[in-house]
This record gives sequence, structure tokens and C-alpha cells, in this order.
Amino acid sequence: MEKLIDIFNIIYTECCSSMIYYQDNRSVYKNNTTQYICGRIDGSLWITDIIENHDDHNIIIASDFITRINDKILNLAVNNDDYNQGLYDQLKEIEDKLSLINPSK
Repeated sequence: MEKLIDIFNIIYTECCSSMIYYQDNRSVYKNNTTQYICGRIDGSLWITDIIENHDDHNIIIASDFITRINDKILNLAVNNDDYNQGLYDQLKEIEDKLSLINPSK
């Protein structure tokens, strides 16, 4: 369980770094739409929200974590392809990092 908490701390830090990058780095606007950037930021916010609000007595496992993120994105996605792509890209990036940290996923 301690390793899982460490993994969530790494993911949380990655999401916070991503939010700061997309909020403060104006050069990302050269190659991306505002909607895409909002999708990336919202994806990070939702992931950090899931981590912050998990039940310590019933800690979620890595595969359930990705499922919960997918469900949240599907429920909150809007009819904007760029925004949805930003959400998807953020999830995929975190999913890839999670598989590197926890290869048994």
C-alpha cells in the first residue's frame, strides 16, 4: 500500500506540473487551441481530484484509477474535438507514466 501511495504522489505531482505548464507557458498556444489547452488542464484537475478524494480505507488500485479517470472524462467531455483531445492526451500521458512506474498494471 505504501508503494501505491508513492505512485499516486508521483502522478499528483506530474498533474500539478502539467497544469502549471499549460497555464503559464504562452508558447503552447502557438501549436494548440485554447480548447485543447483547457482540456489538458481540466484533465489534470480531475486526476488530482480523484487522488485527493480517494478513500484511505479502500484505496484504489492502478487499473481502477485509470477506469475512474476514463469514466469521469466520458461523463464530462463536451462536444468540442480539441477539448476532448486535450482530455484524452492528458489521460494517455498519465496512463503511460503509470505503466512505467507500475509495470504490473
